[in-house]
Amino acid sequence: AIKCGLKGETPKVHGLLFAPSAFSTWSLEKGMLRIHIEKKEKAQLWPALVKSADKDKLDPQSAFNIASAHEAGQGLFQAQDLEKALEFYKISAEAKFYPALIRLAFIYSPEHKPPFPVEHNEELS
Repeated sequence: AIKCGLKGETPKVHGLLFAPSAFSTWSLEKGMLRIHIEKKEKAQLWPALVKSADKDKLDPQSAFNIASAHEAGQGLFQAQDLEKALEFYKISAEAKFYPALIRLAFIYSPEHKPPFPVEHNEELS
């Protein structure tokens, strides 16, 4: 598992690593945190750093990467799962992650006829 962020604030990254790691190290230099994680399976593609089931603590970049992998059927997600993709795009967008906001705008646009299971009059929360 990994959890990092500023003390007293919501962690920027928090969850289970996407796959097992061989080892990890961290250092703090001139106010910059550097984390090195060595994958156990070097050839394995990680679409995200974490794969936490606790969606409230999933960082937006990881949620977006997981959504993209579900949409394309890549990595560990060999079968395309558009409902899961939409779920993770929304998680990422709720954190104001611009690539997710743009992707959802495209998916929900009336001109787009996506394979996604959405109604174009559905409101985003």
